[in-house]
Amino acid sequence: MADKVAELVIARMSDTQKDSATKVERTKICGIRGLAQLLGCSTATAQRLKNEKRVPYYNMGTRTFFYADEVINSLKVNEKIIK
Repeated sequence: MADKVAELVIARMSDTQKDSATKVERTKICGIRGLAQLLGCSTATAQRLKNEKRVPYYNMGTRTFFYADEVINSLKVNEKIIK
């Protein structure tokens, strides 16, 4: 399931990056729900990606956050390793 999510995100983001090839957006994503929304998956899948360390994350106290560009790049790298 996590592999399918990674493939979908990569496909979606490659279309977006064609439009803005040089511009990198640094969007902060708060929590597992935010990650799930970014990836278009369930919160359980997002939690699994975090727990498996397939996406980089940061903790501030009890809060977890992600940067969208790092998540997408990480999934791209993981996808290359898988294939």
